[in-house]
Amino acid sequence: QSFSVYPSPHAQFSVSRIAGCAPLNVEFDNFSQNVLSSVWELDGITNSVQDLTHTFIEPGQYSVMLSVEGEGGCADTLILSDHIEVWQNPLAQFEYIQTSTTASEGRVQFENLSINYNSSFWQFGDNQTSLSDSPTHDYDFYGNKLVILSVLDSNGCADTLYRYITIDFFGGLFVPNAFIPDDANPEVRVFMPK
Repeated sequence: QSFSVYPSPHAQFSVSRIAGCAPLNVEFDNFSQNVLSSVWELDGITNSVQDLTHTFIEPGQYSVMLSVEGEGGCADTLILSDHIEVWQNPLAQFEYIQTSTTASEGRVQFENLSINYNSSFWQFGDNQTSLSDSPTHDYDFYGNKLVILSVLDSNGCADTLYRYITIDFFGGLFVPNAFIPDDANPEVRVFMPK
C-alpha cells in the first residue's frame, strides 16, 4: 500500500499598518507556505487574490481572516480578531458674527463648533492666521473672504473646512484700478474714487 503525504500549508501574512485615520488604506502581504490558493475575508468582503490592498472607510475595529489550501485539500486559517483599528476623524465647523460695522473696524468673532478635536488653525483670507480656539479678527477691507479652519485630534487625524464669509463694512478711500465705459452700471462705467 502506498500513501501520499502532502506538505501542510501554513497561513501567514503581514499588514502595512494596523491603525490610522479614516479612510485607512492597508496593504496585506501574503507569505503563506505550501499553498495553492488563498481567500481573504475582511470588512464584509471575500477576495481570492494573493496580496490584498483594502481601504477601510468607516471608523471601528476590523478582523482579518486568511484561509489557504494546499495539495490534497490540506488547509490552514489565520484569524486576527480586531486587528485593524480605524479612527474617527474630527469634524471642522464654525460660525461667525461681525461685531462692528464702523468705518475703522471690521471685527469678526469666530466660534469654533468643531467636534472631536484638540487643536485648531485658522486662515482668515487676508494672509493672517491664528491658533486660538475661537478667535476675534479685524479685517481692513470689506468683501468676501475665504476662511479656512483646520482641526487636529490626539491621534493626528485632521479635517479642514473652507468657507467664504462676507465682510460688509467699508472704511477709507477706495480707488478703482479699472472701469468699463459701456457698462450699464454707473458704478462701473465711471472712474470714480470714493
